[in-house]
Amino acid sequence: MSTLSKETQAEQTETIVEFEKRQVERANSLNKQPVVFVHGLWLLPSSWNRWAEMFEAAGYTALAPGWPDDPSTVQEANANPDVMARKTVGQIADHFEEIIRDRAAFASAVLSNAETSLEGSGQVIGGGGA
Repeated sequence: MSTLSKETQAEQTETIVEFEKRQVERANSLNKQPVVFVHGLWLLPSSWNRWAEMFEAAGYTALAPGWPDDPSTVQEANANPDVMARKTVGQIADHFEEIIRDRAAFASAVLSNAETSLEGSGQVIGGGGA
């Protein structure tokens, strides 16, 4: 459940970027169980590419959204590392909740690495299972 009121959420700038919208649209259009991968601090969504490919080959739909304001590439992240360090667990959880609960037409499994500290949030966002 979001930690922000609906009014506050409406006032905030949308954090979902185009590639995340495309992932959700694709997942909504396919009749496959989706799996959402959550990366940890100092990583990017591309860190899940090999796992996403493996899950896709096994018949799942893989989504690997970023954190709010994630750089697009490793080069951009290296050039401006402070942008990655200025996130709170609440901001990240709210971002994933917006993607999974508010936009997705599916129940999903949420997988994260230990560094994200989103285990509990993953259970809430994913509807009760991690």
